[in-house]
Amino acid sequence: MPNFEQQWATVLKKTQQQKNTPKQPLAQKRQQIKEELGYFKNQLLKIYQNPNDSSLDINYYLQAVIKVRAKLMILHLEEEKENLGFISNLFIENEYKKYYLECNKLLKVFSN
Repeated sequence: MPNFEQQWATVLKKTQQQKNTPKQPLAQKRQQIKEELGYFKNQLLKIYQNPNDSSLDINYYLQAVIKVRAKLMILHLEEEKENLGFISNLFIENEYKKYYLECNKLLKVFSN
């Protein structure tokens, strides 16, 4: 069983490694999310225009769009924190409302 000093050294090493790993710039994240969202939305548009095409799995693409939209919401929160140094509860609430309304609208379109 490792002693306290060994445990502390392990935790310190992990923390230093996390600090040394380069973080992806927010602009690069935004571009990646934009591309992912565009791709999955195009796939959903194909499904909407051609509902009898069984080669496209609607559930997969719906889940993908919702996940990518969640990433976008998190990115907005990260940008707000980077710009202001903090995130207000009102901002979080507004972002969550936008996310919820967009996902709800999407699910209503494909629930028929």
